[in-house]
Amino acid sequence: MLEKCPICEATLINGTDSKLKITYPPEKLQEFAAGLLSIEQLNEFALFHYERHRLCPNHGNRDTIIEDGVERFIAPPCQNYYGIRGGTIEVPDVVVEIIKIEDN
Repeated sequence: MLEKCPICEATLINGTDSKLKITYPPEKLQEFAAGLLSIEQLNEFALFHYERHRLCPNHGNRDTIIEDGVERFIAPPCQNYYGIRGGTIEVPDVVVEIIKIEDN
Protein backbone atom coordinates (compact mmCIF):
# COMPACT_ATOMS: atom_id res chain seq x y z
CA MET A 1 0.00 0.00 0.00
CA LEU A 2 1.33 3.41 -0.94
CA GLU A 3 1.50 6.08 1.74
CA LYS A 4 2.62 8.95 -0.49
CA CYS A 5 1.77 10.10 -4.01
CA PRO A 6 4.47 8.88 -6.41
CA ILE A 7 4.48 12.26 -8.21
CA CYS A 8 4.30 14.95 -5.52
CA GLU A 9 4.90 12.88 -2.37
CA ALA A 10 1.79 14.22 -0.61
CA THR A 11 0.33 11.84 1.96
CA LEU A 12 -2.54 9.94 0.32
CA ILE A 13 -6.07 10.08 1.70
CA ASN A 14 -8.82 7.49 1.60
CA GLY A 15 -11.66 7.87 -0.84
CA THR A 16 -15.08 6.30 -0.51
CA ASP A 17 -15.08 2.52 -0.03
CA SER A 18 -16.88 0.36 -2.57
CA LYS A 19 -19.90 -1.73 -1.71
CA LEU A 20 -19.19 -5.15 -0.24
CA LYS A 21 -18.20 -7.59 -2.99
CA ILE A 22 -18.43 -11.38 -3.01
CA THR A 23 -16.00 -13.62 -4.88
CA TYR A 24 -15.59 -17.38 -5.04
CA PRO A 25 -12.53 -19.54 -5.67
CA PRO A 26 -12.43 -20.33 -9.44
CA GLU A 27 -12.34 -24.10 -8.88
CA LYS A 28 -15.50 -23.93 -6.73
CA LEU A 29 -17.26 -21.86 -9.40
CA GLN A 30 -16.36 -24.52 -11.96
CA GLU A 31 -17.75 -27.24 -9.70
CA PHE A 32 -20.95 -25.21 -9.25
CA ALA A 33 -21.25 -24.65 -13.02
CA ALA A 34 -20.79 -28.40 -13.58
CA GLY A 35 -23.61 -29.14 -11.11
CA LEU A 36 -21.33 -30.71 -8.51
CA LEU A 37 -22.11 -28.09 -5.83
CA SER A 38 -25.39 -26.56 -4.73
CA ILE A 39 -25.63 -22.80 -4.17
CA GLU A 40 -25.60 -23.43 -0.40
CA GLN A 41 -22.37 -25.42 -0.71
CA LEU A 42 -20.83 -22.76 -2.96
CA ASN A 43 -21.71 -20.04 -0.44
CA GLU A 44 -19.59 -21.79 2.17
CA PHE A 45 -16.55 -20.73 0.11
CA ALA A 46 -17.66 -17.11 -0.40
CA LEU A 47 -14.97 -14.47 0.13
CA PHE A 48 -16.10 -10.97 1.09
CA HIS A 49 -14.11 -7.83 0.40
CA TYR A 50 -14.41 -4.20 -0.52
CA GLU A 51 -12.12 -1.81 -2.34
CA ARG A 52 -10.72 1.44 -1.01
CA HIS A 53 -9.50 4.19 -3.31
CA ARG A 54 -6.32 6.00 -2.25
CA LEU A 55 -6.28 9.60 -3.49
CA CYS A 56 -3.83 12.47 -3.78
CA PRO A 57 -5.13 15.60 -1.99
CA ASN A 58 -2.56 18.02 -3.50
CA HIS A 59 -4.75 20.69 -5.11
CA GLY A 60 -1.90 23.19 -5.30
CA ASN A 61 -2.82 26.84 -4.84
CA ARG A 62 -3.86 29.86 -6.88
CA ASP A 63 -0.69 31.88 -6.27
CA THR A 64 0.81 33.01 -9.56
CA ILE A 65 4.02 34.51 -10.83
CA ILE A 66 4.62 36.36 -14.09
CA GLU A 67 7.55 34.81 -15.92
CA ASP A 68 8.57 35.98 -19.42
CA GLY A 69 5.25 37.81 -19.68
CA VAL A 70 3.26 34.64 -18.95
CA GLU A 71 1.28 34.16 -15.75
CA ARG A 72 1.97 30.71 -14.21
CA PHE A 73 0.85 28.95 -11.03
CA ILE A 74 3.60 28.72 -8.43
CA ALA A 75 2.19 25.44 -7.10
CA PRO A 76 -0.19 23.85 -9.63
CA PRO A 77 -2.28 20.80 -8.70
CA CYS A 78 -0.56 17.42 -8.77
CA GLN A 79 -1.30 15.37 -11.88
CA ASN A 80 -2.72 12.72 -9.50
CA TYR A 81 -5.03 15.18 -7.66
CA TYR A 82 -8.39 13.46 -7.35
CA GLY A 83 -10.31 16.60 -8.35
CA ILE A 84 -8.11 17.79 -11.21
CA ARG A 85 -11.12 17.97 -13.56
CA GLY A 86 -13.77 18.70 -10.93
CA GLY A 87 -13.98 15.24 -9.35
CA THR A 88 -14.93 14.61 -5.74
CA ILE A 89 -13.81 12.15 -3.08
CA GLU A 90 -16.90 10.05 -3.89
CA VAL A 91 -16.27 10.19 -7.67
CA PRO A 92 -12.57 11.00 -8.18
CA ASP A 93 -10.97 11.92 -11.50
CA VAL A 94 -7.74 10.12 -10.61
CA VAL A 95 -7.20 7.18 -8.27
CA VAL A 96 -3.59 6.63 -7.24
CA GLU A 97 -4.14 3.14 -5.84
CA ILE A 98 -6.97 0.70 -5.15
CA ILE A 99 -6.52 -1.59 -2.20
CA LYS A 100 -8.56 -4.70 -1.54
CA ILE A 101 -9.70 -5.17 2.06
CA GLU A 102 -10.87 -8.60 3.17
CA ASP A 103 -13.98 -8.59 5.33
CA ASN A 104 -14.07 -11.37 7.91
